[in-house]
Amino acid sequence: MLHDMIEKIEHFAQIQGDFPVYNVLGEVHTYRDLKENSDSLAAYIDFLKLEEKSPVLVFGGQEYDMLATFVALTKSGHAYIPVDQHSALERIEVILEVAEPSLIIAVGDFPLEITNIPMITLDQLQTIFAQKSEYQLTHPVKGDDNYYIIFTSGTTGKPKGVQISHDNLLSFTNWMISDKEFSVPERPQMLAQPPYSFDLSVMYWAPTLALGGTLFALPKELTTDFKRLFTTINELPIEVWTSTPSFADMAMLSTDFNQETLPHLTHFYFDGEELTVKTAQKLRSRFPKARIVNAYGPTEATVALSAVAITDEMLKTCKRLPIGYTKEDSPTFVIDENGKALPNGEQGEIIVSGPAVS
Repeated sequence: MLHDMIEKIEHFAQIQGDFPVYNVLGEVHTYRDLKENSDSLAAYIDFLKLEEKSPVLVFGGQEYDMLATFVALTKSGHAYIPVDQHSALERIEVILEVAEPSLIIAVGDFPLEITNIPMITLDQLQTIFAQKSEYQLTHPVKGDDNYYIIFTSGTTGKPKGVQISHDNLLSFTNWMISDKEFSVPERPQMLAQPPYSFDLSVMYWAPTLALGGTLFALPKELTTDFKRLFTTINELPIEVWTSTPSFADMAMLSTDFNQETLPHLTHFYFDGEELTVKTAQKLRSRFPKARIVNAYGPTEATVALSAVAITDEMLKTCKRLPIGYTKEDSPTFVIDENGKALPNGEQGEIIVSGPAVS
């Protein structure tokens, strides 16, 4: 069982320091790199004397520097707010207004003129990494402290910051790495495609770091160049695919996306959209031996609260695929408008409780 995400990453840096943690189109970074870079940045953040536990906005794409920055912020006791570099300017402005971050770390080129918040640019960040400062963990994110804040669209259309604590993250990660529906491989070789601003990304990075695996990042620029995208995917030694169903549909536009081309790809995890019977059937025909997992959950319940491995029987008989079995530590009910629990088969509102709820 995982008790602390940072302690686990530190552990892997000690026992498998040379093992790859991140691979971006052949640019490889190890667990030792991750420790050294995050230590240096954490030391620098402490030097800045930001308000204790204040959130920090991290702007960028699928770069390794994003992951190293997240780990550094967790070490130094700050929640991070991941914002994708392809976000609309209005959305970035609203997030700044709502979140009031004490610092901006811009891995990508920040598109707004900011004078009232300190900023670390990519050049500065890489200079900080190169200093190789040592760091002692004295005040990392723990317990109910916010681990990350993901901004969703919100029911009103105005971005809403969902605060996920370290305990929330542990509840989700421990479920995922122990649950038989997911059956996550040891040291998973995991596709890292959904942007960090989308909580589906937690479904790939959290189990990978918890089990000492490798993340294979796909920069968003690739997804607009189909030829390059298909060529790149087919060359990745990935075991686990995590995405929305629509991204898998896009990959299946290539006839080469199959078990013969990708013999190591044995697990598909889906969340964020409905997995249709049609998509699952097509995927089963391409990867007949692979495990296809359908997961469901709102951001406020930490990524997902239920999951099921899709069976051939479901593909034959279901008009819509089930969203699975709920986590053991998260009692979930269907209630009517008066708050009364309903029996099986009745429609109502889903209420989830437990340690994964924001």
